[in-house]
Amino acid sequence: MKTVLIVLLLAFAARPQASAQTEPAPETTDGFLLLDQTRTKTGRDFYDLFFKHWSARQADSDTLETPLPVERHPPDDAVLLIEELPSPGTGNLIRISLDDRPVWQRFVPARYEALEGEAAEAVGLVAEQIKIYFESVEKPEESESG
Repeated sequence: MKTVLIVLLLAFAARPQASAQTEPAPETTDGFLLLDQTRTKTGRDFYDLFFKHWSARQADSDTLETPLPVERHPPDDAVLLIEELPSPGTGNLIRISLDDRPVWQRFVPARYEALEGEAAEAVGLVAEQIKIYFESVEKPEESESG
């Protein structure tokens, strides 16, 4: 009887626990892994709007002046991380990083209409930073001869 109880307790303890707040699955878009590290509704709204504008820009990349350099991504997928630091009164700080390098950071308001403009602007600026990043990765460092 004790053995059965111990086996049941071990089986129950080994079962994965469901958490109250599950972390959303990362989304991939044409070689970029887009991670959501937001904590509030405002942050989640920003992430959703950013993803909407990012996807639209990817679809229209052949007609843009600064297309996203999807065809030139490094062998490992590049990681775009959107993280949020909530701060009462001043808006929430949203930071977007490309492979652990901050490329965009701003305090954003909670109003949805203002968030939409911020997200659209962020996509354009992040796309420019990605282009600069890939150009610097592609160029071999010139060794100094002396």
